[in-house]
Amino acid sequence: MDTLDPAILLVDDDVHVVTTLVAALRDMGHTMVTCRNGLEAVERAAEREFAVILLDVQMPVMDGFDAAEQIRNDPINRNTPIIFLTGVASSLQKKNLGYSLGAVDYLVKPFDVMELRSKITVFVDLYVKYTRLKNEVRATRAERAAMGEQAAIDMLRNSTVLADLSHELRTPLNAILGFAELLHDSPLSMTQERSREYLGYIIDSSTHLLNLVGDVERRAAHEQTP
Repeated sequence: MDTLDPAILLVDDDVHVVTTLVAALRDMGHTMVTCRNGLEAVERAAEREFAVILLDVQMPVMDGFDAAEQIRNDPINRNTPIIFLTGVASSLQKKNLGYSLGAVDYLVKPFDVMELRSKITVFVDLYVKYTRLKNEVRATRAERAAMGEQAAIDMLRNSTVLADLSHELRTPLNAILGFAELLHDSPLSMTQERSREYLGYIIDSSTHLLNLVGDVERRAAHEQTP
């Protein structure tokens, strides 16, 4: 069973805006966590990873920019997309500041509900795909670490079932294709750190795949030797 539970952090000091956000997104089936100021948002972001954060710019206690900076300093949500909410058209300088802090977009209040839902859908889908791929790669790494890389190759060498060979090759190939697609489809919604993380998974899976293919070639050459 898929246990993924994408969560969205909604941060605004205006209770009517928070109510509107919750009403607009409720039927999408995602967990929603609401906050009334930036300090509370930082605290909630330290507790769990979010698929996307909607963050008001002007708030008491701590504004959106300061909150975003502190959220980025915590590895849990260092790469989570942030959509800033603003009541007025922001200056170019403020927008550039927001983008430097991890913003992927700005929404001017009152915002279009359908536009908001569309953006949320994109980022949640990316989060779900990323999390599934990451879990698959981690499971593969753990399996390889438990039995040793050479033992995994020996298992493949001794296997006479084509389905086993297909599974062994398909797992790293799925990771390579999946993370490559994420890099291709969402270049504007990820930080440099997240991009390097994707590339790391691609390199690791490619190396594993190359080792498996090399062993198959060596086995075939050995069997052909008189």
